[in-house]
Amino acid sequence: MKYADLTLSQQFSTGNGEYWFIKTRDGGTALETGITVSFHPDDDVTPEGEAPVLHTTPTEIERCALTLLVTATNIQHPGLLAWVHQMAQDPNEMRTLDDFVFETATVATKCREFGFITPTKHYDRDNWMAGAILERKPRGAMLHGAKRMMAEYDRINLILAMAVCDYRYAGRPSGDQTHQVRGMDSVLLNVSTSLAAEVANYHRNTINTIYNEMRMA
Repeated sequence: MKYADLTLSQQFSTGNGEYWFIKTRDGGTALETGITVSFHPDDDVTPEGEAPVLHTTPTEIERCALTLLVTATNIQHPGLLAWVHQMAQDPNEMRTLDDFVFETATVATKCREFGFITPTKHYDRDNWMAGAILERKPRGAMLHGAKRMMAEYDRINLILAMAVCDYRYAGRPSGDQTHQVRGMDSVLLNVSTSLAAEVANYHRNTINTIYNEMRMA
């Protein structure tokens, strides 16, 4: 089979099965290292397993995830809130949080005015907004008490929003998808999960955070 005939998110191998990849929009991502390699459309490859079932329009689980995000009343970060609403309005929105904020001047300005870490260029390692939220340090410093609790809610919402973005980028596959957990422009690890599983994790993490917040009150 030719590389061009593979389905997005389909696993394939080269070199008599020595190297395994997943087809992405940028080429083939190696399962072992997470490195993305370029392929020519006429390159010979061997498909591994069945081709995933993809969807060109939003699915019910995607709508479920976005409904949870859009109706969440605990998102404090202006960049995250704007990104979530952009994804809800545009079913083709697949930019990362940092790319979206950097390319949307009004949102970037608002984030800076409120003191949030804000990217000044693509792959801005020194001002990685998503990383700051995941570390519960959206403004760069450790938070405590109620402020740290609000940062935890932003972290939970960001994780689900990133899962929606990954789901779209992978072509909205049915069942599990293997996607990359990235730190700026480098791959940290490959994770196989489903958007449905992330929705369940979101619910569990939110309940746990509410419980912890009540204990602190």
